[in-house]
Amino acid sequence: AISEIIKEIPDFRFLILGGGPFLGELKEKASDLGVLRYVDFSGFVEDSVEVEKKLSYCALAIALYEKYDENGDLSFTYFADPGKIKLYLACGLPVLLSDVPYNALEIHNKKCGLIISEEKEIIANAVTALMSNQEKLKKYKENAYLYSRNFDWNRIFGNLFDL
Repeated sequence: AISEIIKEIPDFRFLILGGGPFLGELKEKASDLGVLRYVDFSGFVEDSVEVEKKLSYCALAIALYEKYDENGDLSFTYFADPGKIKLYLACGLPVLLSDVPYNALEIHNKKCGLIISEEKEIIANAVTALMSNQEKLKKYKENAYLYSRNFDWNRIFGNLFDL
C-alpha cells in the first residue's frame, strides 16, 4: 500500500518496530516493491519506554490479524486480547485494524480507529484519509487516548482491594 500512499503523502514513513524471523523477508519485500526508502526498520527494541517513545512520534498504527489459521480454524488472536492495540491507543495512535479482536467494532465506533482489510487499496485509502485530514487525525488521536484509559488497572479494579 506504500506505493499508493506516497502518491498522496510524498513524505510518508512506515515504521516497523521489532525484529523476529520475518524481518529479513520484510526488508527484501520492501526492496523488491521499490519502497525501502519509505520504511524504517527498528529491529528489536528491548526497552519498553523506548518503544513508547518511538510510537509517540507516529501518526497512526496498523494491526492486522488473521481470523483463521492455516488449518481453517479460528486463530488464537480471535480469542485473545492483543496488548499491542492497547499500547497503540495509550500512545494516542488511531489503529487501523482487522475485524478480528473482540473490541475492533468498538474501536471503530468510538472513532479511535478504523476496521480495514488487507487489500492494499483499502489500507492506502484509510491511511491517506486520516493523515491528509489533520483535524480528523487529531480527533481520532484524542479519542484513542481517551478510550485507552478504560484499560488502566486503577480504573478496572478501582477500590476493589481497599479494605
